[in-house]
Amino acid sequence: MRKKWAAMTLESVEHISTVIDNMSVEDRPHSYLSAEELAWTILSLENGVALFYFIAKVNVPINLYGKHYKTS
Repeated sequence: MRKKWAAMTLESVEHISTVIDNMSVEDRPHSYLSAEELAWTILSLENGVALFYFIAKVNVPINLYGKHYKTS
């Protein structure tokens, strides 16, 4: 199970990194983080919100979940 989860995580990071890399310079704010580092940060925040929502339900602003990026 851990290997499958790790593979899914790495696939997600690669996808998010690609989306960030494909953003035009005008659409992307300046960052000291690489696209991959930003992808790890986004994915970590997403998972954190999901986990905290699972634990605390109504006390977590679930509307934040999924707002971090759009691919279309």
